[in-house]
This record gives sequence, structure tokens and C-alpha cells, in this order.
Amino acid sequence: MPYKDKDERLSKSRAYSKAYYQKNKERLRKKQQCYLSVRENYAKHAAALERKRKRNLEEIRKVKLAYGCCSPNCCWEGDFVGCDLDLHHLDSSEKNNSVSKMTTLSMKNLCSEINKCVVLCAVCHRRFHEKHFALSEQSLCKVTISGTSLIIG
Repeated sequence: MPYKDKDERLSKSRAYSKAYYQKNKERLRKKQQCYLSVRENYAKHAAALERKRKRNLEEIRKVKLAYGCCSPNCCWEGDFVGCDLDLHHLDSSEKNNSVSKMTTLSMKNLCSEINKCVVLCAVCHRRFHEKHFALSEQSLCKVTISGTSLIIG
């Protein structure tokens, strides 16, 4: 019988998938290793991961440039380049991972992690860690997902 509530259906499906994976973890891992042991399959997989990583890095760069430095007393002059800006987690207890290490994960995971961050230029990031100023939660990034790209809003 179909579920009327989409969220209920999704949660039951996720629970089933998780239980199935836990029950068959060894068999599924062996199957994946066997698949990846074939050189052409591994090359396809590696190429797909590289494309995903590049796409996600570009999306992260766009978010950084859209927000610029959120420090109230930033002394940076001129335009920013993506590498001039850092994503800083305001609350490190909520941090799942560094955004730079999540480039091959799903856009959903990436988006949720970026929304816990504030964009700071390299100089202000160091000053923030030296306790020269404080930041509020109003400075947090507000990003949503649209297909394979991030919407800044």
C-alpha cells in the first residue's frame, strides 16, 4: 500500500536500506572491490569522482566569492580570489568535517556543512582565532541546493 506521506515513505526506505547494508556489509564490500578491481571500472569511477570534486570545489568557490569576508572590520583591499577566503565553523561542536575534505560527498552534505560556516578572509580568520573580534550567527552562510548547484540566499 503506498504511503500518503512522502517523508514517512522516505524515512522507512532509508531505514530499510540502512538495515540491509548493515546485514550484508561484507558481501556488498566484496562486490564493490571486485567491481573496482577491473581496471576500466576503476578508471571510470576515479574519473567520475574527479569530475564531482571539481564541480563541488567550483560551487564552494562561488559561495565564498558571493559572501566575501563577513568580518565587521575587514581591512582587505581589492577584490577577492577564492583562495583568499576561508570557511570557518562558528560552532566547532556541530562540525562534521572540514568543507575542503568533503568535496567528493553529496551536494546535500556539502550544503549542510557550509550552512554552519562563516566566510572570512585569511587575515580576518587568523585575527578571529586570536580573539580580536566576535561573530554572530547572522553571519552564517545561507545556501540551498538546486540540482547539482548551490543557490546563495
